[in-house]
Amino acid sequence: MNIFKFDNNVLSSLANNVSAGASSISVSAATGVNKPPPDPDGGIAMLTLVDNLANPTKMEIIYYTGRTGTGPYTLTGCLRGREDTDDQSWSAGEFVFQDLTVGAMYGPFMHPQTIEQNMHVPAGFNAALVGPVGPAEGKEFTVAEGANLVILGELT
Repeated sequence: MNIFKFDNNVLSSLANNVSAGASSISVSAATGVNKPPPDPDGGIAMLTLVDNLANPTKMEIIYYTGRTGTGPYTLTGCLRGREDTDDQSWSAGEFVFQDLTVGAMYGPFMHPQTIEQNMHVPAGFNAALVGPVGPAEGKEFTVAEGANLVILGELT
């Protein structure tokens, strides 16, 4: 398992318009058997945004580090345009869902870099970083009891 938080049947829509570069996104409450975006609980979660589920003409993968509210939900710490997608504007009512992506398969930190945010591995989870990698000044990696963080390469 990696540091991404997942849940089954995550499907909802944007509660408000989203401008390119926005660091928070409002998502409507899930309905029926669908679930809301997972709470990253100190880790990272991801969503895919699309304009149309049946025949999308645009798509964006986002990572986020926080979720507040009870529906609508506000996703905070959004990292936009991940995994070769573009950071773009979106209209209220367009769709968000959670799906397996290449970044989830290989981890969000596939290349040597400085991690610009705090990273926490929650209890019961394992994470692997490929280095050289390290936290930015003033940021830290924390690992809960019952979790593991493996760094393959140099910790800078």
